[in-house]
Amino acid sequence: MVFAFWKVFLILSCLAGQVSVVQVTIPDGFVNVTVGSNVTLICIYTTTVASREQLSIQWSFFHKKEMEPISHSSCLSTEGMEEKAVSQCLKMTHARDARGRCSWTSEIYFSQGGQAVAIGQFKDRITGSNDPGNASITISRMQPADSGIYICDVNNPPDFLGQNQGVL
Repeated sequence: MVFAFWKVFLILSCLAGQVSVVQVTIPDGFVNVTVGSNVTLICIYTTTVASREQLSIQWSFFHKKEMEPISHSSCLSTEGMEEKAVSQCLKMTHARDARGRCSWTSEIYFSQGGQAVAIGQFKDRITGSNDPGNASITISRMQPADSGIYICDVNNPPDFLGQNQGVL
């Protein structure tokens, strides 16, 4: 009976193949920064895929403010907007939190294949790490408007399992 169990276990293990996992860790859950100073938001990851060719790192910024009427959202109509403003607007998501406050999430940094770009209010103020296993970013000249929640998202196909996001 025991032999039959191990035989079935071995067969199933071979059929399942290797499981790919990406794991993101944010060691600091909260960071306090002085206006005008620089801050490094630490995001560490591990991946079971050796290649970094398809690795992508995305940081998003979640800014909370009091609820405003949706009809006043500049994203509802892009007519007359500059191309840069439209592009940034399309990368934002509008939602309400549990208290009914308006929340805006926008992509602020993206890196893939060795190419990185900082976006929106953080353009020219973000630098990212190029070290394997390190998805940290440094934001220079922090401002009160930079207060909010930051999300680090790491993907490395075919790593589709695990915890690929970290929140700071």
